[in-house]
Amino acid sequence: MSLLNKLKGNARVEELGFGIHDNCVIISASNEVKTKKDGSPINRSCYTTIGQVNAKGKITKNKEISWFGVDATSDMAYDNFFTQLDQTTELMDILYPPTAEGSAWDKAFNGLLDELEVEHNEAALRLLVSKTKTCKPFMKALGDLYADMINKKSGIDSTKLKLKLVIDKSAVYVQQPRYDKFVEPSDIEKTTLGFNDLELEYKSKADKIANTFANAPSVESL
Repeated sequence: MSLLNKLKGNARVEELGFGIHDNCVIISASNEVKTKKDGSPINRSCYTTIGQVNAKGKITKNKEISWFGVDATSDMAYDNFFTQLDQTTELMDILYPPTAEGSAWDKAFNGLLDELEVEHNEAALRLLVSKTKTCKPFMKALGDLYADMINKKSGIDSTKLKLKLVIDKSAVYVQQPRYDKFVEPSDIEKTTLGFNDLELEYKSKADKIANTFANAPSVESL
């Protein structure tokens, strides 16, 4: 392969923006720690790259999503943990549809609790994520389990999804909703994905910022 063709093949894929995107697939997942330019760790986990497939079967756009790390010292530790668990479960149940015998993700999650000798109840989980000593290794193990199972069901021919992406409150970053449902199967008859007033407000704010920059005088005109 020529250098030119190789460079063209490695060209940056356009990022998915605000909206509900159909015909998406999981490309890959990783729970490896990422760092900032100064070498400090980024407080996020379960990095998941989702791509949109066009009519020719090619991925033309993608987006990497992830979840904020759970801070055991925060009063919101359990709520943040449960939000991540709830959203990852939605995704897992699409890739591993529950059967009469149960859910593969549920079995894997319960197996992890058994390994850590944690009882299968909310009180035990609240206690687990409320202490830094137990929260960090638990969330690391849970993230590793998630990435491993996701990668087994990823690829261009994997299950097609609808993906909802929103603008964060700073009106700068595109991400999955912080708390709500963000995926469903592409073949679902009636979608339940939509945007609430706050999400539309953040999008409007982002549009205004973009228009301000677009209408700013160029260097040549100053």
